[in-house]
Parts: sequence; structure tokens; C-alpha cells
Amino acid sequence: MPGASTVCSMVTVYVLTTDEDLAVALIQWLRQHDHMCVRRFVASSRPGHDDMVMASGRDCPPAFCTQLADAGVRVIVLVPSPRTTEHEQYLRAGATAYLPMVLDFSSLIEALRDGAPGA
Repeated sequence: MPGASTVCSMVTVYVLTTDEDLAVALIQWLRQHDHMCVRRFVASSRPGHDDMVMASGRDCPPAFCTQLADAGVRVIVLVPSPRTTEHEQYLRAGATAYLPMVLDFSSLIEALRDGAPGA
């Protein structure tokens, strides 16, 4: 699971969070969708153009979001309690989506599909 070296021929979604339980849950849930290659984001990760990073707001500050977005990476930021000013900061930083962490994942799947290349 984390650190898997599977070769992907599709969009890769990297999960970036220091919360181990959240990472495991997101990775397991995302791997149920066959159109995505899912990996854990680690220090040596190098997401490519058109890849996606799904990150907790705590683990991906706006400045890092900007670095990723400038490299062509689509960033989805998940937060427990969305705030308008933070939402605006992330959108200015290049985030594809800024979403609340919820049990209903339909908005998350929609954001992933909308952010995928060719969408």
C-alpha cells in the first residue's frame, strides 16, 4: 500500500496527510475506483503533470499548493471545517477544489473526475 511501486498508465492520485488512519481510509476507498492509480504521498513523491494530490489542509499549506499547481498537478484540499478566507487562499494558490471532509464521498469523486485530464 504506502510506497507501492505499481506502474500506472492513468492519472495517479497521491494522498497527502500525516493522519495515518485518514490516509489508509482514503487510499482504500479510492482504490475501489478502477480509473485511478492511488499512492501515498511521501517526501520522495514527484507527482507529474496532470496527476492529482488529495491533501488535508493541515498537511498542504497554500504555498505548497502553489508549488504543486505550478507544476501542473491538480490539488484537492480536504478540511474538517471549511472557512471562506481559507477557501479563497487555496483557490488563489491553484487548488482544483477545497472540500469539507464528509462521509458522503460523491462530491470528492466529482472533483476528481472534473480535475482529471480531458475532463
